[in-house]
Amino acid sequence: MTLREEERSIIIQYRIKQAGQALDDADFLLENKRLSLAANRIYYALFYSISAIALKENFSTSKHKQLIGWFNKKYIKGTSNNSNSFATKAHRHKEFLVKLRAFVSSWQFLEVSLIQV
Repeated sequence: MTLREEERSIIIQYRIKQAGQALDDADFLLENKRLSLAANRIYYALFYSISAIALKENFSTSKHKQLIGWFNKKYIKGTSNNSNSFATKAHRHKEFLVKLRAFVSSWQFLEVSLIQV
C-alpha cells in the first residue's frame, strides 16, 4: 500500500505522539520503581520514534525485527570489512548506544523530520 504525503504526515505525527506518551508512562513507572514496565515503555517509545523516521523515509513494516534491521542497516554501520569480528561488534554496540542517547535526548530531531515531510 502506498501512502499519500498527507496520510504519511498524519501517521508520523501519531507515532511521535505515541512515543511521547510512552515516555511519559516510563517516567511515571520509574518514579514508582516499576522498572520492568518502564523498560517496556522505553522500548515502545523508541519503536514509535523509529517508525516515524522510517515512514519519513518511505519504509513501512509492522514487524519489529524488520524495523530494527532497517534502522541498523540505515544508521548503524560497521567500521571494518570483517563485520563478524568481536571488535567490530563491540564498536557497533558502542556506536549504537551513543547515537541512541543523542536521539532520545533530542526530540527536536523528530520535530525537524516531521517538518520536512
